[in-house]
Amino acid sequence: MAERVAAEEAEKNFQARLECWNHEIELSTMSLVKQLESLLTYESPGWLVDAAVLHHDATISGEIDVTGMFGSAALEPDEIVAEDAEEGDEGLGIAGLGDSPHSRRLQMIILRETCLRDVVFMLVKVFKLTGRHDDCVRLADLVADPQFGIFKTNLYRNMTD
Repeated sequence: MAERVAAEEAEKNFQARLECWNHEIELSTMSLVKQLESLLTYESPGWLVDAAVLHHDATISGEIDVTGMFGSAALEPDEIVAEDAEEGDEGLGIAGLGDSPHSRRLQMIILRETCLRDVVFMLVKVFKLTGRHDDCVRLADLVADPQFGIFKTNLYRNMTD
Protein backbone atom coordinates (compact mmCIF):
# COMPACT_ATOMS: atom_id res chain seq x y z
CA MET A 1 0.00 0.00 0.00
CA ALA A 2 2.80 2.43 0.91
CA GLU A 3 4.54 1.69 -2.40
CA ARG A 4 1.37 2.43 -4.33
CA VAL A 5 0.86 5.76 -2.53
CA ALA A 6 4.53 6.67 -3.16
CA ALA A 7 4.17 5.76 -6.85
CA GLU A 8 1.00 7.86 -7.17
CA GLU A 9 2.74 10.79 -5.45
CA ALA A 10 5.72 10.45 -7.79
CA GLU A 11 3.33 10.35 -10.77
CA LYS A 12 1.55 13.52 -9.59
CA ASN A 13 4.90 15.24 -9.07
CA PHE A 14 6.05 14.19 -12.54
CA GLN A 15 2.80 15.39 -14.16
CA ALA A 16 3.07 18.77 -12.41
CA ARG A 17 6.66 19.25 -13.58
CA LEU A 18 5.72 18.13 -17.11
CA GLU A 19 2.85 20.61 -17.22
CA CYS A 20 5.16 23.40 -16.02
CA TRP A 21 7.75 22.45 -18.65
CA ASN A 22 5.10 22.37 -21.41
CA HIS A 23 3.92 25.83 -20.34
CA GLU A 24 7.50 27.18 -20.52
CA ILE A 25 7.94 25.64 -23.99
CA GLU A 26 4.68 27.23 -25.16
CA LEU A 27 5.78 30.66 -23.87
CA SER A 28 9.17 30.31 -25.56
CA THR A 29 7.53 29.19 -28.80
CA MET A 30 5.12 32.13 -28.78
CA SER A 31 8.03 34.53 -28.17
CA LEU A 32 10.05 32.98 -31.00
CA VAL A 33 7.12 33.14 -33.42
CA LYS A 34 6.42 36.76 -32.52
CA GLN A 35 10.06 37.79 -33.06
CA LEU A 36 10.44 35.91 -36.35
CA GLU A 37 7.15 37.26 -37.69
CA SER A 38 8.26 40.78 -36.78
CA LEU A 39 11.22 40.30 -39.13
CA LEU A 40 8.88 39.33 -41.94
CA THR A 41 6.53 42.25 -41.32
CA TYR A 42 9.23 44.87 -40.71
CA GLU A 43 7.97 48.32 -41.59
CA SER A 44 8.84 49.95 -44.91
CA PRO A 45 11.32 49.98 -46.59
CA GLY A 46 11.85 46.48 -45.19
CA TRP A 47 14.26 44.39 -43.18
CA LEU A 48 17.88 44.31 -44.36
CA VAL A 49 17.37 47.09 -46.86
CA ASP A 50 20.59 49.05 -46.99
CA ALA A 51 19.88 52.71 -46.26
CA ALA A 52 23.11 53.82 -48.00
CA VAL A 53 22.18 52.07 -51.23
CA LEU A 54 18.58 53.17 -50.84
CA HIS A 55 19.70 56.81 -50.62
CA HIS A 56 22.17 56.44 -53.53
CA ASP A 57 19.54 54.82 -55.74
CA ALA A 58 16.96 57.46 -54.82
CA THR A 59 19.06 60.04 -56.59
CA ILE A 60 19.27 57.84 -59.68
CA SER A 61 15.81 56.29 -59.86
CA GLY A 62 12.45 57.04 -58.36
CA GLU A 63 11.24 53.48 -58.81
CA ILE A 64 10.94 51.40 -55.65
CA ASP A 65 9.20 48.07 -55.26
CA VAL A 66 7.42 46.68 -52.19
CA THR A 67 10.52 44.83 -50.99
CA GLY A 68 12.24 48.16 -50.46
CA MET A 69 14.82 47.52 -53.16
CA PHE A 70 15.14 49.74 -56.20
CA GLY A 71 14.69 47.58 -59.24
CA SER A 72 15.36 44.41 -57.28
CA ALA A 73 12.33 42.70 -58.74
CA ALA A 74 13.56 43.40 -62.25
CA LEU A 75 17.21 42.50 -61.70
CA GLU A 76 18.51 39.09 -60.78
CA PRO A 77 21.75 38.88 -58.77
CA ASP A 78 23.60 37.63 -61.88
CA GLU A 79 22.56 40.77 -63.75
CA ILE A 80 23.84 42.98 -60.93
CA VAL A 81 27.21 41.20 -61.05
CA ALA A 82 27.32 41.88 -64.80
CA GLU A 83 26.62 45.57 -64.13
CA ASP A 84 29.47 45.65 -61.62
CA ALA A 85 31.85 44.07 -64.11
CA GLU A 86 31.07 46.85 -66.56
CA GLU A 87 31.92 49.49 -63.95
CA GLY A 88 35.37 48.03 -63.35
CA ASP A 89 37.09 46.78 -60.21
CA GLU A 90 36.99 49.31 -57.40
CA GLY A 91 38.47 47.01 -54.77
CA LEU A 92 37.07 43.76 -53.56
CA GLY A 93 34.55 43.75 -50.76
CA ILE A 94 32.71 40.87 -49.17
CA ALA A 95 33.13 37.64 -51.16
CA GLY A 96 35.08 39.48 -53.84
CA LEU A 97 32.02 41.35 -55.09
CA GLY A 98 33.51 44.83 -54.87
CA ASP A 99 32.54 47.98 -53.00
CA SER A 100 30.42 49.69 -55.64
CA PRO A 101 26.79 50.55 -54.84
CA HIS A 102 25.66 47.76 -57.16
CA SER A 103 27.88 45.23 -55.37
CA ARG A 104 26.63 46.42 -52.04
CA ARG A 105 23.05 46.09 -53.28
CA LEU A 106 23.78 42.54 -54.49
CA GLN A 107 25.26 41.63 -51.12
CA MET A 108 22.18 42.97 -49.32
CA ILE A 109 19.81 41.18 -51.72
CA ILE A 110 21.60 37.87 -51.17
CA LEU A 111 21.68 38.37 -47.40
CA ARG A 112 18.02 39.39 -47.35
CA GLU A 113 16.91 36.45 -49.50
CA THR A 114 18.91 33.96 -47.45
CA CYS A 115 17.76 35.27 -44.08
CA LEU A 116 14.11 35.66 -45.06
CA ARG A 117 14.04 32.18 -46.58
CA ASP A 118 15.55 30.75 -43.37
CA VAL A 119 13.07 32.66 -41.20
CA VAL A 120 10.08 31.45 -43.23
CA PHE A 121 11.17 27.82 -43.16
CA MET A 122 12.07 28.03 -39.46
CA LEU A 123 8.55 29.27 -38.75
CA VAL A 124 7.08 26.44 -40.84
CA LYS A 125 9.13 23.93 -38.86
CA VAL A 126 8.04 25.42 -35.51
CA PHE A 127 4.39 25.42 -36.57
CA LYS A 128 4.65 21.86 -37.85
CA LEU A 129 6.36 20.54 -34.70
CA THR A 130 3.86 22.25 -32.40
CA GLY A 131 0.81 21.17 -34.42
CA ARG A 132 -0.17 24.74 -35.29
CA HIS A 133 -1.22 24.05 -38.86
CA ASP A 134 -3.60 27.01 -39.00
CA ASP A 135 -0.58 29.25 -38.38
CA CYS A 136 1.13 27.66 -41.41
CA VAL A 137 -1.79 28.84 -43.53
CA ARG A 138 -1.54 32.31 -41.96
CA LEU A 139 2.21 32.34 -42.73
CA ALA A 140 1.50 31.39 -46.35
CA ASP A 141 -0.91 34.33 -46.57
CA LEU A 142 1.77 36.61 -45.09
CA VAL A 143 4.35 35.44 -47.63
CA ALA A 144 1.87 36.04 -50.47
CA ASP A 145 0.82 39.47 -49.16
CA PRO A 146 1.85 42.18 -51.67
CA GLN A 147 2.20 44.69 -48.82
CA PHE A 148 5.36 42.95 -47.59
CA GLY A 149 6.53 41.44 -50.89
CA ILE A 150 8.19 38.43 -49.25
CA PHE A 151 7.25 36.29 -52.24
CA LYS A 152 9.58 38.42 -54.38
CA THR A 153 12.69 37.32 -52.48
CA ASN A 154 13.13 33.97 -54.29
CA LEU A 155 12.22 31.86 -51.26
CA TYR A 156 12.24 28.70 -53.31
CA ARG A 157 15.74 28.99 -54.80
CA ASN A 158 17.90 26.01 -53.77
CA MET A 159 15.09 24.62 -51.65
CA THR A 160 15.91 21.15 -50.31
CA ASP A 161 12.95 20.53 -47.96
